[in-house]
Amino acid sequence: MADSIQQVLEKIRRGSGSLAKLTRVWARRDSVWDQSVGAYRLAARSALDLGEGFLAFNIASAGLAVFVDDLRLLQFKALALARTGSPEAANTVLRRLASAGHRDEETLGLLARTHKDLWQVAPDTPAGQTHLARCRALYHRAFKETGGYYSGINAAATGLMLGRATEARRLAETVQSICEEQLVSGGGDEAYWLAATRAEAILIAG
Repeated sequence: MADSIQQVLEKIRRGSGSLAKLTRVWARRDSVWDQSVGAYRLAARSALDLGEGFLAFNIASAGLAVFVDDLRLLQFKALALARTGSPEAANTVLRRLASAGHRDEETLGLLARTHKDLWQVAPDTPAGQTHLARCRALYHRAFKETGGYYSGINAAATGLMLGRATEARRLAETVQSICEEQLVSGGGDEAYWLAATRAEAILIAG
């Protein structure tokens, strides 16, 4: 008797901390997976958390064959591409998402990250500097639209790299305040990242 989608999701959760287990669950997948995009999302996210970009790419691509244009799967596919040394391909996927109106922090942040990756390929060239400027602009836009500390600290850091010291310090001070406000209430699952971001903000703010 075939597993229900709930059983499939539970198997993915149990295998999420082990590459061998997750690979085994993926290898044994059947048509039940196609009942819910959640199975593909969870498996792709688990593969990324394990540092397995190629597996994540395969899972996301298979999911997109069924759930065409699913935002989360496209984001996972782009992140997998970026992590496996294909920033240009990742950039293409993410630019299409942004052009389609997806301006959430994750999409803009991932797109910014691909521009940073492309800058690192040739940092001292005009093309490289253009990528770094686009990276900073995207992080800045994401922070302006969402107020997320992740995009804020990256906007500050890339601004500093581009010689925008005053802007970088101002952003860092704002991010520091955001982190401190959230840490007062404990920070929840993000406490570690909030503390780390606060420390980086203090360094940039001087």
